[in-house]
Amino acid sequence: MKKVTVIVTIFVFVTLGLFLGYRYTKKASSNSNDIVAENNNNKMENMDNSNKNTDNSIPVDNTDVETKDKKSDKIIIFVGMEDNFKEFEFKMADNLSEQQQADTLINEIGRIIGYKLLVNDIAKGKDGITINFNSNSAPFNTIDSYVGKEEYVIADYSTIVYTIFDSIDKTLKEYFGASYGIWFTLEDGEITIKDVIPTLYLSFSEPYQGSSHYLDKE
Repeated sequence: MKKVTVIVTIFVFVTLGLFLGYRYTKKASSNSNDIVAENNNNKMENMDNSNKNTDNSIPVDNTDVETKDKKSDKIIIFVGMEDNFKEFEFKMADNLSEQQQADTLINEIGRIIGYKLLVNDIAKGKDGITINFNSNSAPFNTIDSYVGKEEYVIADYSTIVYTIFDSIDKTLKEYFGASYGIWFTLEDGEITIKDVIPTLYLSFSEPYQGSSHYLDKE
């Protein structure tokens, strides 16, 4: 009987030990999960605070950069004589040399008046710009160079001559600088036009002086 009582007692203690061990293990596991969850929550909170601090540390500039010191890309072409010019807007292509820019401006003047202005070469120096015309260009050959569709109608030959020279002179000076002198040559030689009154003579010795200077000699 004592033996049975001892066995029962041992069984009870073992069962109680197992039960208490199970409860302890479960509680420890639960506490561990709570600690991990709490740590994760703390990390998320720290990350949120870090992002907020980062956002606040970056200055926001809402200024439109393109509007700062924005320059117009439109160029004005002047067509006319002396102080009586009509203005035409024109957009210059990018990445052109100065000689190409001058040639483009001259071609645009020709398009506006309805004549081809053919240039052999353009030389730009410290004192000014020399335009060397081709003999087939207006105003030297107004038959073959005429293309029509002009935006600026010119009535007579004398006006064609001085409109071409005055327009190029005015446009290039406005574009490159008023201090530049503009020389005109024909096939590398001086220019003489006898079909205007008085005869127009443009020499190597001085830049173009404007139509009134030559017409006043009449």
